[in-house]
Amino acid sequence: MIKKIAGSQRAYALTLMAAVFVLMGLLGSCGGGQDKGQNNGQNDGQEQRSSGGQTESTTTIRQYIGITKLDNDSLIEATVKAGSIPDSIVLQLDHDFQRANLVIQNVQDVDSLMATLHASGSQRNLRFNQIVLPDGTMDGPFGHELHYRTGQNGTYTLRIGKDNMADGTVKGPAVIYIHLR
Repeated sequence: MIKKIAGSQRAYALTLMAAVFVLMGLLGSCGGGQDKGQNNGQNDGQEQRSSGGQTESTTTIRQYIGITKLDNDSLIEATVKAGSIPDSIVLQLDHDFQRANLVIQNVQDVDSLMATLHASGSQRNLRFNQIVLPDGTMDGPFGHELHYRTGQNGTYTLRIGKDNMADGTVKGPAVIYIHLR
């Protein structure tokens, strides 16, 4: 009985924390209504279109984050450098077939990488599918949280997408929190 009560309190606390993180992410993505003299990159984008190939990409730079949509919007790639990871990374998934890669560059002398994924809304189906290590090896699948020991220096890629063993939609906002230790 005590375990059941403790479990429900933990679930309540996790739900409350998720709501706070989503709210913080939304406020952070809106700039919090404050202009600190920084260019938040609302229109710092570069558009790249390839005339001969199938790949089209649009790149938008938002305060240390490069976001690129590839292959007719099926893949969103967000790139961030390890030394300038923002408090939260907000991605908008517009289609049920979309996937997202979060590329963390220049990871040096770090013991672990922790990531949390919050996908607000009802019936959302989104998780960390894989982590790609600097040497090209992969591990996964994971869930909404990831705690991974980093034994290598270099670029880590977190692949985010649908869990094919579950129902639900991918569409909607996704807030990702990254912490390196």
